[in-house]
Amino acid sequence: MRTVSDYIIVGAGIIGCAIARELAQRFPGKRIYVLEKNDAPGLETSRLNSGVIHSGLHLNPKFLKAQFAREGGKKVIEFCKAHGVPYRKCGMVIVGNMPKPKEVAKVFFQLIALSQLVWRARRQCIPIRFFSGKRIRQFQPAIRAVLGIGVEEVYMIDPIACTRAVYDEAQKLGAVFHFSRKVKSVERGRNGYFLKTEGSDDVFESIRLINAAGLGAHDIAKMAGYPHDVFFYSGEYYRVKTEKKNRMNNVLVYPALRSGSPGLGIHITKRLDGEVYLGPNASLRADPEVPLDQRTPPEVFVDAVKPFWPEITAADLEWAYAGIRPKTALHGEADFIISKESEGPTLINLIGIESPGLTASLSIAEHVADMIMNNE
Repeated sequence: MRTVSDYIIVGAGIIGCAIARELAQRFPGKRIYVLEKNDAPGLETSRLNSGVIHSGLHLNPKFLKAQFAREGGKKVIEFCKAHGVPYRKCGMVIVGNMPKPKEVAKVFFQLIALSQLVWRARRQCIPIRFFSGKRIRQFQPAIRAVLGIGVEEVYMIDPIACTRAVYDEAQKLGAVFHFSRKVKSVERGRNGYFLKTEGSDDVFESIRLINAAGLGAHDIAKMAGYPHDVFFYSGEYYRVKTEKKNRMNNVLVYPALRSGSPGLGIHITKRLDGEVYLGPNASLRADPEVPLDQRTPPEVFVDAVKPFWPEITAADLEWAYAGIRPKTALHGEADFIISKESEGPTLINLIGIESPGLTASLSIAEHVADMIMNNE
């Protein structure tokens, strides 16, 4: 069977659903098909997202990530308000602590990290506040820090409910989703792209192909003839299972970590359901399809947060889950890649869409739609 459409989107995570929604809004009546390898939307990276809507403070101001986080966070919260998606304003504090006597050099590195965040905040016009350790204890009594930087415009949402709401709206606007359709081949012809999926002889044809396949985006890009280097990091979370979780309020607590690390450091988040999590760490993975074979011991997480949450112990923690993030650089800071790859039939690859992908999702969708409009 041959199915012809105006747009094919590969991937029905939050990014693919957002792009389908945006295209359906801008181009009513066009045939928009979404191919998803799982049997429902948002079952991979989107499902395992912590739900934090970031301000962009931690990001390089020159990066697409930073631009889309600044613009997209507001759009996501407005969407949540309009569609009944659970959310709350929580704020964030990045703390500097007093290390052990033999680790005095850490003070220097923390000051560099905090100074860099101040510079990035000013470059991006992100309002911040400076807190003493005493002031931090007033709103997070369990936390011990020497100083900190506070960001008010940080939110926590339900990422699964948000993805579902975006998917529902895309469907209502006319986008058609095909589930359990893992793409096995992509061929480029003179007038379009031809995609086949596993377990079927069906051919999906379109003059415009948008690759939003998340962890599999590099595979789709390679099939289409435009390979990209991608590096995968797993991130584990531990849940605080004891009554100590009740000593943390809604304000997120992050360490002062220098830029260039694969993540933002093991931090403390209180989710909408009241559960408190530590994580994620960042461990290089060779293959995202291979299950995690060995869990990181809880002591690693305790060592990471104990300098600013001294009462936490390994006995307070239980392993919760692990997610995987794709990065476009092995070391240092990595930006999103969102690129139109060829003349003729349109191919847009979205590679390395990791955190803050949820925050940026609606802005990314607008950007992709703009790229298509500017090409036609």
